[in-house]
Amino acid sequence: MDSSGNPWEADRNFNTGQAFANTPAWSGPNAPLYGSERWDPAAAPELSYSFPVTPGNYTVTLHFAEIYFTTPGSRVFDVFIDGTKVLDKLDIVSEVGPMAPLVKRFTVNEAGNSLTISFGHEVENPKVSGIEIVPP
Repeated sequence: MDSSGNPWEADRNFNTGQAFANTPAWSGPNAPLYGSERWDPAAAPELSYSFPVTPGNYTVTLHFAEIYFTTPGSRVFDVFIDGTKVLDKLDIVSEVGPMAPLVKRFTVNEAGNSLTISFGHEVENPKVSGIEIVPP
C-alpha cells in the first residue's frame, strides 16, 4: 500500500530502463516494493517518468532501496523533477545501508499538464523502487 493506503500500481509511464527484483532482507510495510526497481542501464536517454496531471500542488514521494550493491559509492545518481535537481549525488547505501528503504518527499507546484521525474547517471545506474504523486 502507498502512504495513502492505496494499492501500488504496476510500473508505468517510463521511457526506458529495466525491471529487477530481489527478495528483500526485511519485512514490514511495502517490503515487496523495496525488493523491486526500475534501473537505467544507459546514459542516453536517461530514465524518466512522465505523469499526466492537472496544474496544482503535489507531494511527490520517491521510494528507494539498494538491492544490488552493498558498499557506499557503488551507485550514485541525481534526481530531477520537472527539470529541477532535487537530489544531488544520491547514494542510498551511504544514507541507509544496503537492503533498507529510503523515502524522499518533495512539494511540487506543477504549472503544466505533465509531471516529469528523471534520473541522471553519476556512478553506475540510477534506479527507483516506487513513485507516489498525491495532491495535498
